[in-house]
Amino acid sequence: MKQSRRVAWYLTGGLVVWAVWFVVLYGGLSLTCELFPPEPGAGPRNWFNYLAAAGSVLLGACLFYLARRSARAQAQSSGENQSFVRGVSVLVFRMSGVAAIALALPVLVLPPCL
Repeated sequence: MKQSRRVAWYLTGGLVVWAVWFVVLYGGLSLTCELFPPEPGAGPRNWFNYLAAAGSVLLGACLFYLARRSARAQAQSSGENQSFVRGVSVLVFRMSGVAAIALALPVLVLPPCL
């Protein structure tokens, strides 16, 4: 049972972390615009955009780190099944890292409250 939980994390962990970040980022954007709206003339240069961009880059770096750890574990795995699961997890973590960083692109260009 413990092995199946670990496999489930390897196969879905990156996407779950990305999805949670997506909800937190845009939920935080909505709350920020409602409670603490930034100055309209500032454009994309405000505290929320900087915080969201930094969080996206940090999360992307963490996901790339997990991909690297999975790649190292794949090289050391003994069974063909474990090697396949680790290979898929490397791909999932890398794609999730790219997606997390891509979430920061609109934040860097657009003002938060249109």
